[in-house]
Amino acid sequence: MQTNFARRLVSLVSSLSILLQSFLPFTYINPSTIFAQDTLTNVISYNKDKGVFHFELNNKDMAITTGQVSYALSYKNKTSGQIENANGTTVLSDTNFSRDIDAATCSTGGVCVRHEVKQGIMKVSTPNWFDSQWFKIENGSLVVKSQYSTGSVSNLSANEEQWLNSGEVTPTTSPTPTVEPSVQPTIEPTVAPTGQTPISHSHSNHNSIIKR
Repeated sequence: MQTNFARRLVSLVSSLSILLQSFLPFTYINPSTIFAQDTLTNVISYNKDKGVFHFELNNKDMAITTGQVSYALSYKNKTSGQIENANGTTVLSDTNFSRDIDAATCSTGGVCVRHEVKQGIMKVSTPNWFDSQWFKIENGSLVVKSQYSTGSVSNLSANEEQWLNSGEVTPTTSPTPTVEPSVQPTIEPTVAPTGQTPISHSHSNHNSIIKR
């Protein structure tokens, strides 16, 4: 009896296995959707011998060849102590966008006076992307100190102006919380009933004596 049941069970399992394998070739596999990420990058450099900034955007490599790109370069001119600015807006094309910016003041006659750069900020933006790099010129080389993904190309914030003028940014400190004085409860004296001596409460270390 038990042998016949076991044989039937094995036969049923085998049949189900064969049936399942017959449907496997028709099983639909839904591939995972891979979303492309916006990984635009801006590479900035400085040529000490020529006194020229160069930056390049990898928009062609990211297949971004339409729309506008805006840029702004601000830096501290150590010679004059002034903040110099160079900015512009152009239309992207099927090549990586790049610009050379002279760190100099040129007269109408073509005579240029090179600026001595201490620190600066390079900002570039497209409709869906923003990059701000805060840098210093150390031993003739551009060294990026901080990089941000939010901001404005057309305006300088208070922190940006502080960086351009001093090369430092004062960290934001949280205000010290005000401690409110605790309210001490008022202790009402105990009034003894008529004919009884009130209990005396003493703050001495000796035991209180209760008279009755």
